[in-house]
Amino acid sequence: MRGTDLRGARLDGADLLLAGLSGARLDGATARDACFEEAVLLGASLRDTDLSGSRMSGAALDGADMCGANLASTDWSRAFARPGAGAPRPPIEAGKARVLREGTEVAIAAAGAMAGVAAAAADILAGKGKSACVIDARFVKPLDRGSILSAARRTGRIVTIEENSLEGGFGSAVLELLDEARLGGVETERFGIGDCFVEQGGRWEIMAALGLDAAAVAARIMERFWPS
Repeated sequence: MRGTDLRGARLDGADLLLAGLSGARLDGATARDACFEEAVLLGASLRDTDLSGSRMSGAALDGADMCGANLASTDWSRAFARPGAGAPRPPIEAGKARVLREGTEVAIAAAGAMAGVAAAAADILAGKGKSACVIDARFVKPLDRGSILSAARRTGRIVTIEENSLEGGFGSAVLELLDEARLGGVETERFGIGDCFVEQGGRWEIMAALGLDAAAVAARIMERFWPS
């Protein structure tokens, strides 16, 4: 949707180019060259998360792909209930990331379903003697500035991973954040989908072809920051 004005709209899983949206809520959205006033862009990974009353599209639920699903009336507390699991987890706080793993040498910030890839890549890096912090960003806008900047300052290296266009995506937003904070000395690397034609195929076949599987991510991080 180019040049579209959708005030008050809610667009789940939408791809929005040059859109002007006031007060819009965009779950799992791609926002390239966009001006979103007071918008919320949620790219949550829903593993073990309670989202009562939420509407989520393109969600990854314990490894299941749900592309374009409308889950508006789902009782999430029941959907994620497990024997002996106790009370449901609290709802996600807007603009708040979660740290999945602490680390000291590189921070990997992932959007949406790529949080699982980031965690698996961190395991591979640990096997090579490298300590990686993993951040499930959850939100593309607003970014959790505190979590991202703290990890960048602590490690001096930050990697972003998204299942999305690199142009104007999550990684670009993180680079802008680092620039605003005057953290030009932090080394960076972005993973995502470049300006290329993407073939059809199974999800993880395509991810591997794009270099977005855990093995490829870990290998490229090693090459970028610790070349042999």
